[in-house]
Parts: sequence; C-alpha cells; structure tokens
Amino acid sequence: MAYKVPAVKNSPSSTNSSWNWSWSRDGNAIINKLGWKGLGRACGAYVSGSENKSDYHLPHHKLINGKLTVVWGGVRAAMQRLKATNIPATVKLKVYSHLSKHYKHFGKEPPKYQEIFTKEELDTIIREVCNV
Repeated sequence: MAYKVPAVKNSPSSTNSSWNWSWSRDGNAIINKLGWKGLGRACGAYVSGSENKSDYHLPHHKLINGKLTVVWGGVRAAMQRLKATNIPATVKLKVYSHLSKHYKHFGKEPPKYQEIFTKEELDTIIREVCNV
C-alpha cells in the first residue's frame, strides 16, 4: 500500500473547537463535490488511488460554504487519534508534521513526540530514515 500525506495548503480555516465528523454525511459531501482526491486532501493520510473510505485516515477538513476548510476541532481530534491509528510509523511521522503545521496555523503548540509515538515506532523511524 502506498500511503500519501497531503501537503498543507493555504485553505480556509475555522476556529470552531467542536468536531462531529460523519463519513456518510461529511465524507460523502466531499466526495460528491471534490471526488476521492478531495477526500484525500481532507484527511491526514490515505492509500493512493483507493476509493474505499476505510483507506482514508484522520479527517480534519470539512466542506463549509462549498470550500474545503480546515477545522481546529478536527485538527485536535486527528492529533489525538494519531497515536492509535494503524499506519506505518514513517507515515505517522509525516501526518504528525502535517497536523503540527495546522496547530501552528491556529497559534497552538502541538503535542510532544513522546505523547504520540511509542518507543518502538521511534526506533523504526530512526532505522528507516537513517538506513541503520
């Protein structure tokens, strides 16, 4: 499986701290307007080319007034769920970086690595990134 982590773009944002994502409501609205690539941009990571919602992880954008909008409550919820998300450690690191950029956009400090990654995941990242 080839995972992708979307680039952080200058998109509309909402400081709304609540988050109530529904795959049938919000996911389908994005797919209907922007296609599967749009759903990929709404999430932290996804399997490239997939048209299966279970391959899309950590949504934090919604369609608001017809535009894909990053929502603070979604960013915070995605970061909280990142720890338990079953994706490869190196992909998880890229998602952490992606979400951290959103944290900074909202003037917030992201959680420390140790709060998100297990020691085993950090060891895997070091091995894979440093080729040791």
